[in-house]
Amino acid sequence: MCPDEGKYNKCELAKSETHGIKIPLLEKRRFGGDCVGCWSLLVHTEHIIIAAAMNYAEDRLDRRARADEAGATVAEEITTDLEKAHDVFKIHGTFTVAASTDSVDSFLQLIDAHELAGRTLRDCGQIRQSVFHFGMAWKICHWLEKQHHNDNINETSNEWKAVGDYAQICEIGGFPEIGILALLYYRCRGSLDPYNAIVEESCQVESTGCGCGCGMAILKLSCMSIPYLSTLLPPSSKEGKRMAKEYKSHNAYLVFIRSLVLGERIKKHRVGKVIHHTPIWDTVFGLLHESEEDALTCQSDAQKGKSLSHYFKEVIRDCSNKSSHILPQSISPHPPIYVVGDSHVLSLAWQTLRINDINSGTYKQRTATPFPATGVKAFHLRSSTQFFTHYNLHALLRRLPNQDLTRTIILSAGEIDCREGIGGTLLKGYYSSCNDAVEDTVRKYLSAASTIALKYNLQVLIMPVAPHAYRSIKNGKSVGRAKRRETMYLWNKVLRSELQASKWTNVFLLDYEESLQYQDHTSPVGYSLNPCYNADYTHTNNAIVPLVAEAIQNSGCDLNFL
Repeated sequence: MCPDEGKYNKCELAKSETHGIKIPLLEKRRFGGDCVGCWSLLVHTEHIIIAAAMNYAEDRLDRRARADEAGATVAEEITTDLEKAHDVFKIHGTFTVAASTDSVDSFLQLIDAHELAGRTLRDCGQIRQSVFHFGMAWKICHWLEKQHHNDNINETSNEWKAVGDYAQICEIGGFPEIGILALLYYRCRGSLDPYNAIVEESCQVESTGCGCGCGMAILKLSCMSIPYLSTLLPPSSKEGKRMAKEYKSHNAYLVFIRSLVLGERIKKHRVGKVIHHTPIWDTVFGLLHESEEDALTCQSDAQKGKSLSHYFKEVIRDCSNKSSHILPQSISPHPPIYVVGDSHVLSLAWQTLRINDINSGTYKQRTATPFPATGVKAFHLRSSTQFFTHYNLHALLRRLPNQDLTRTIILSAGEIDCREGIGGTLLKGYYSSCNDAVEDTVRKYLSAASTIALKYNLQVLIMPVAPHAYRSIKNGKSVGRAKRRETMYLWNKVLRSELQASKWTNVFLLDYEESLQYQDHTSPVGYSLNPCYNADYTHTNNAIVPLVAEAIQNSGCDLNFL
């Protein structure tokens, strides 16, 4: 629940609504220290430090624990946190460079207040306001580091943490490219292109990026960061183990993305003959394509010869213009099909779907373009939800191009509900059986998906929940895994039952889950995920692409809207 809106609007926090993401952080500045990293990591040349960066899962648990200890509700605890932040703003006022005579302690209190306001507003779905406060925390951190870099003030060494928090909240707000540029901007000491890279007409694929606004530069930089980060932060290192323990969600995401980007590469002569995963690295950099026409590359000659800096500034300008919040142009020769939802959408990222259109006798080729709303549950799609994943999903849907035309998206949600959501409500007595809980959640999910289809002029293709891969009983947690497998089985069963009757407008099931099954006598449902499709024991790899393409063909959807 979000605190009473009337109380909230009386404080300074309400003024942030007009600011959105337009934080003035684009001045050419020099940053101290050699550092490189990804999201919430502080990576230095001599050692690696994980700062106490945003950890939204733990934040919510901490707030809930504080509320229980105080005998209050979570909504009351949220109101209390907002009032604490507001009290600091009333005392210290708004940050300006002119206020440089204030003490360092005053600025540190302002940073803490902005971060507290950002976390609290994030948790009640007020993401635009949250972006403003995390942006202000970064701005003040930068000013302090610039003014006091020789004073050995430990608290001012956390600007990288502030940048990481700002990047994360930009992603939650539906503009991940702004978060990526914020990280790059800090890493490059105040420049968006330290090498002044120029795009040559003859080396589109080999260059870092193209500069035409298509997004190729960001995609390539993102891929290149994975092996670099893996080298700097190996899982067996002290900080790697700490990350796995204290930032479980972040670490799990890194493991999954590393598997997708750098996953096992099969020999070229076996391509097309066996079920296999194609590393995203190969797709992005034009290596080992079954078909050269599927290679991702710049599709525009409009701005060849422009620098990366020019491209990045174009991204910032476009995202700062309310009329230009659409997605960048395609980087594939095929039309895109957008895959929106939880982290499982990345299993299809940048792969070509070949869909047999029986009516026309041709194949429709579409590039799966991922738009993850990290952590979204099927239950979060309800219109009454006030949570950042709900905001994130709708922010992404609003950015889809051609809003006046009927389009098709692939939607993924439900795995997190099965893994950690439904069992909790059952234990609290809300449902008499797991069947009731699953059926109710699936129906609410499909109802919300149908509402989304009508609101955004879409036909929605629902991904099933893929079974988890086999894990040894010796690995521990076997009872919990068995329950999750049963829940996933029920989930997919209800999906099939509900969507067979076509009772949900413009919503269709991609029914390929049975093709993922592999006989497993240790599983209570008799199967687990086929190892050929396994990415990280929870997600599938992109070997599922042919199954998804066939499922689209057989789903009953209108292929003319692909």
